[in-house]
Amino acid sequence: MDILFRSLLIFTAILTSVFFFLPYFDHMWLPYEQVLLLDRSGLGASIPNSNVIYWGTLIVWLLITFGLFFYYSLARVSFVVFYVIGFIATLFHGAIVLAPYESLISSLISLADGAILAIMYLTSIGDKFEINLGGKSIGESI
Repeated sequence: MDILFRSLLIFTAILTSVFFFLPYFDHMWLPYEQVLLLDRSGLGASIPNSNVIYWGTLIVWLLITFGLFFYYSLARVSFVVFYVIGFIATLFHGAIVLAPYESLISSLISLADGAILAIMYLTSIGDKFEINLGGKSIGESI
């Protein structure tokens, strides 16, 4: 189960990174009309589009994934909290336009994240997320 869990984390980290960088390369292989349509993504958004928010989101996801890989309990909680914040924020992003392969990658990430959540909370992997203080568990430091 440990190998599956960590493999899923690596898989999602790679796919998430690819997903975030794809908009910068879409113009290389998509027809001009489709690129213009993709540029309309975010139309009607309540939250203005910002590079800081965009790249900050990727960095936070990768940091959380790194923490999950090493079984930090804060990362497990952060994963759930950040996911809930993402769901809520989606309501304010306006229209979302994705190329078919971007939609596929997004779906794969969602499926993998669901599997990660299930493994973290419904299997023995959840026991590995102990609160660490300087490399020692709380029980060892007392």
